[in-house]
Amino acid sequence: GIDSLSALTTDIGTWNTPFATGTYDYTVTVDDEDAAVVVTATATDPNATIDINCQGSSPQTIILGAMGTTTDVAVLVTAQDGTMTLTYTLHVVRPLVFGCILTIETDVGAWNTPFATGTYDYTVTVDSTNTSVVVTVTADYMDININGQGASPQTVALGPPGSTTDVDVVGTWIDGVTTLTYTLHVVRPLGDDASLSALTTDLGTWNTPFTPSTYNYTVTTGGYDTSVVVTATATDPYATININSQGASPQTIALGSMGTTTEVAVLVTAQDGTTTLTYTLYVVRPSTCPPSISDITTSPAGTWDSPFATGDYDYTVTVDDEVAAVVVTVTADPELSIVINSQGASPQTVALGPPGTTTDVSVVAVWDYTITTYTLHIVRPMGDDASLSALATDIGTWDMPFSPSTYEYTVTVDDYDTSVVVIATATDANAYININGQGESPQTIALGPAGTTTEVAVLVTAQNATTTQTYTIYFYRLL
Repeated sequence: GIDSLSALTTDIGTWNTPFATGTYDYTVTVDDEDAAVVVTATATDPNATIDINCQGSSPQTIILGAMGTTTDVAVLVTAQDGTMTLTYTLHVVRPLVFGCILTIETDVGAWNTPFATGTYDYTVTVDSTNTSVVVTVTADYMDININGQGASPQTVALGPPGSTTDVDVVGTWIDGVTTLTYTLHVVRPLGDDASLSALTTDLGTWNTPFTPSTYNYTVTTGGYDTSVVVTATATDPYATININSQGASPQTIALGSMGTTTEVAVLVTAQDGTTTLTYTLYVVRPSTCPPSISDITTSPAGTWDSPFATGDYDYTVTVDDEVAAVVVTVTADPELSIVINSQGASPQTVALGPPGTTTDVSVVAVWDYTITTYTLHIVRPMGDDASLSALATDIGTWDMPFSPSTYEYTVTVDDYDTSVVVIATATDANAYININGQGESPQTIALGPAGTTTEVAVLVTAQNATTTQTYTIYFYRLL
């Protein structure tokens, strides 16, 4: 019998030469992603037997080695007589494909040169305000690790302005050994923004509202104003501000005499130390004073944090906790129109909040087109009265009449009295009473046996919860 093959095929791959019965060795190249191949063999003599790779008759699925390896497949043909054999060999090549990084991108910044696969070093300049950068990588047949943090994409924290952060993009080929490294030098420069986001004065009328791109302003104050507080805020928090060469914001600027203009220069230096901008305020102090308020008083007077002055617009007035309302009276030039707390002209009675609250009272003076507002913060504190107005018992003889300023008493009861009721009344209805740790008034107190003295403490806590006073009664039970 004949021991040759009439056909030998694979379901995939490229053969180095077409099959021929008399050719016994072939190389078949498959794709790198192919993990198996089906080999089919046909004997010239149908009575011959076929064994493919010792797995059995045709067809057989052959498992291939890893990428970059060659798997040999032996096709053994045995003639009908059982003695004659012939072997055909397939060398199945599964190639190793070398990967590459296709793109690297950042969500912010300007690159010194566009990305190219064969260029491995780049400088990326971001804005001084950027605190991080997102790096995104696309690749073929490579595992990507960005800055040791993991696969793409990754957010990489940047150093402070004026620093460079190196970001390594490492691609590892599928062989697990070969690597490619691309480095991004991410430059976060020092800021060059020397603009202001806000510029204000505590008093005066501006000729135009502030805008960051307008650098000159005229501010008209009252004739009685002797100084002005200038407050400036930089757009870039890293920029520095110097007001009139006096220092950082805010600054109090002394004004010239009536009828003069005081120039105030606000110099802003960017973080880079070279970029600067100057905003200038021309503060005009008129030669005459407009009508003004000469005095504001409260009744009850309370305690003012500072005496009234025409050029001071904010005050704190502390009254007693029992005061539920104050009368606000304003003394002003007759040309002024006065409105107190939107209620009407002076004087006005203003109701206060409960103890422990602050009531704001506005005094608005209107003259021509000028509106001036004074604010009184009227503080009604919590009560600090921890005294009693009355202390009594239902039985017994007291050694002296009760007095709020006397804190110890002796009360004698009969030998058969086993308990006594103690009744206490606080001077301030908002104070809290606790009798002998049992609770509020009244309380029934158990007495000791005849011939003993029982001590009872009446603790009074003021509304402010800090001031306390204790009254003590010594009950003597006769034998």
